[in-house]
Amino acid sequence: MVVEVALAANTAPSEALAALNDMRAMMKRQPGYLSEEFLQNLNGGNAPRYVHVSRWASMTYWAALFRTPEFSKLSAHGNEHYTLSASAFLPAE
Repeated sequence: MVVEVALAANTAPSEALAALNDMRAMMKRQPGYLSEEFLQNLNGGNAPRYVHVSRWASMTYWAALFRTPEFSKLSAHGNEHYTLSASAFLPAE
């Protein structure tokens, strides 16, 4: 999954990253989790500025993440600092 991370107005990148790191730590404990990366665009004027890429054994595992109470709690906290826009990508042939 590729998730664009847009900082909320008046949110310092360090605040958003702290909230996002809580979410990342929780994801790593979920069944089907393979890996993840948080990336910053080095071309400062270009969007998206930040993206989070996570890899899961299947879409079923990724979808199950959204049904956990811990995810709901962390999402509510994170929404104070950033918005997320998710996209699913498959390997190009």
